[in-house]
Amino acid sequence: QMNGGQLDELINKANTQLAEADRHFKIYYHLPTTSGLDETMGDTLEADYANYENGLKAMVKSLQARDLEGMFKQNIEQKQVAMQESYNKWRARQTELSDQGMEQNQKAFKQMMWLLAAIGVAVLAVIITCWFGLRQVLIQPLQQLLAQIRAIASGDLTQPIVVE
Repeated sequence: QMNGGQLDELINKANTQLAEADRHFKIYYHLPTTSGLDETMGDTLEADYANYENGLKAMVKSLQARDLEGMFKQNIEQKQVAMQESYNKWRARQTELSDQGMEQNQKAFKQMMWLLAAIGVAVLAVIITCWFGLRQVLIQPLQQLLAQIRAIASGDLTQPIVVE
C-alpha cells in the first residue's frame, strides 16, 4: 500500500523515464540505417518498442487513475520480453556487421601498407638509378675535367685532353 505522495512520485519518475526513453528512441530512429541490415529486423524492433511504450503509457495512466487492476491487465511483461528479444536479435546482427566492417577495414589497411611499402621501394629504386645516372653523365666527366684543369694549372701540359 502506497500513500498519495509516494504514488505521485512513482508516476512522475515513470513519466520522466518514458520521456528519456522516447528521446533515446528518436536519436536511434534518425540514425542512418546500417548497410547489410535486414529492414524487417529494424521494423520489428520499432513495432515492438512502440507496443511496449504504449503499454507502459497505459500502465502509468491506470496508475494515475488508481486502477491497479487495469494496470496489471496491460500484461507489460509479455511486451517487454518481445521487445527485448527483438532488440537482442537486432544488436547481435549489428555486432556481426560491425565485426565484418572491422575485418574489411583491417584488410584495406594491410593492402594500403603493402602498397605504401611498394611505392617506397619504387621511389628508392628511382633515386638510386638517378644517382648512378648522374654519376655516369655528370659527376665522372666533371671529375675528369677538374683533374685535367688541375694538371694544366700545376703546369703539366703533357696530359692528353679527352674530348667526347
